[in-house]
Amino acid sequence: MAITQRRLVEVIREQCAAVESRMEGYRAELEDTVAELIGAERDHLVRSTAIQQKVTELCQRLGDQLWQSQVRAGDAQEAQ
Repeated sequence: MAITQRRLVEVIREQCAAVESRMEGYRAELEDTVAELIGAERDHLVRSTAIQQKVTELCQRLGDQLWQSQVRAGDAQEAQ
Protein backbone atom coordinates (compact mmCIF):
# COMPACT_ATOMS: atom_id res chain seq x y z
CA MET A 1 0.00 0.00 0.00
CA ALA A 2 1.59 3.23 -1.14
CA ILE A 3 1.39 6.33 0.97
CA THR A 4 1.29 9.73 -0.66
CA GLN A 5 3.85 12.33 0.30
CA ARG A 6 1.06 14.61 1.48
CA ARG A 7 -0.29 11.93 3.83
CA LEU A 8 3.22 11.20 5.07
CA VAL A 9 3.68 14.87 5.97
CA GLU A 10 0.29 14.93 7.71
CA VAL A 11 1.17 11.87 9.79
CA ILE A 12 4.57 13.28 10.73
CA ARG A 13 3.04 16.59 11.81
CA GLU A 14 0.38 14.78 13.84
CA GLN A 15 2.99 12.64 15.55
CA CYS A 16 5.27 15.61 16.26
CA ALA A 17 2.33 17.52 17.74
CA ALA A 18 1.62 14.57 20.04
CA VAL A 19 5.17 14.49 21.44
CA GLU A 20 5.70 16.00 24.88
CA SER A 21 7.20 19.47 24.47
CA ARG A 22 10.53 19.38 26.28
CA MET A 23 11.50 22.97 25.57
CA GLU A 24 10.06 26.02 23.88
CA GLY A 25 9.99 25.33 20.16
CA TYR A 26 10.79 21.62 20.61
CA ARG A 27 7.96 20.35 18.42
CA ALA A 28 8.96 22.68 15.58
CA GLU A 29 12.61 21.60 15.91
CA LEU A 30 11.53 17.96 15.93
CA GLU A 31 9.42 18.48 12.82
CA ASP A 32 12.31 20.26 11.06
CA THR A 33 14.71 17.47 12.02
CA VAL A 34 12.36 14.78 10.72
CA ALA A 35 11.97 16.73 7.47
CA GLU A 36 15.76 16.89 7.15
CA LEU A 37 15.99 13.15 7.79
CA ILE A 38 13.46 12.47 5.04
CA GLY A 39 15.42 14.73 2.69
CA ALA A 40 18.65 12.95 3.60
CA GLU A 41 17.05 9.58 2.91
CA ARG A 42 15.79 10.83 -0.46
CA ASP A 43 19.31 12.03 -1.32
CA HIS A 44 20.66 8.66 -0.23
CA LEU A 45 18.30 6.86 -2.63
CA VAL A 46 19.23 9.14 -5.54
CA ARG A 47 22.97 9.12 -4.96
CA SER A 48 24.82 6.99 -2.50
CA THR A 49 25.39 9.30 0.46
CA ALA A 50 26.56 8.54 3.99
CA ILE A 51 23.03 8.34 5.39
CA GLN A 52 24.00 6.85 8.77
CA GLN A 53 26.40 9.72 9.43
CA LYS A 54 23.73 12.28 8.46
CA VAL A 55 21.11 10.64 10.71
CA THR A 56 23.58 10.62 13.59
CA GLU A 57 24.44 14.30 13.05
CA LEU A 58 20.79 15.39 12.91
CA CYS A 59 19.79 13.39 16.00
CA GLN A 60 22.84 14.64 17.90
CA ARG A 61 21.99 18.24 16.99
CA LEU A 62 18.42 17.89 18.28
CA GLY A 63 19.69 16.22 21.46
CA ASP A 64 22.22 19.00 22.00
CA GLN A 65 19.49 21.63 21.59
CA LEU A 66 17.33 19.84 24.14
CA TRP A 67 20.22 19.53 26.59
CA GLN A 68 21.18 23.20 26.21
CA SER A 69 17.56 24.22 26.79
CA GLN A 70 17.44 22.17 30.00
CA VAL A 71 20.74 23.65 31.19
CA ARG A 72 19.43 27.17 30.59
CA ALA A 73 16.16 26.33 32.37
CA GLY A 74 18.14 24.94 35.32
CA ASP A 75 20.30 28.07 35.46
CA ALA A 76 17.18 30.24 35.43
CA GLN A 77 15.65 28.26 38.30
CA GLU A 78 18.85 28.51 40.35
CA ALA A 79 18.93 32.29 39.82
CA GLN A 80 15.46 32.65 41.33
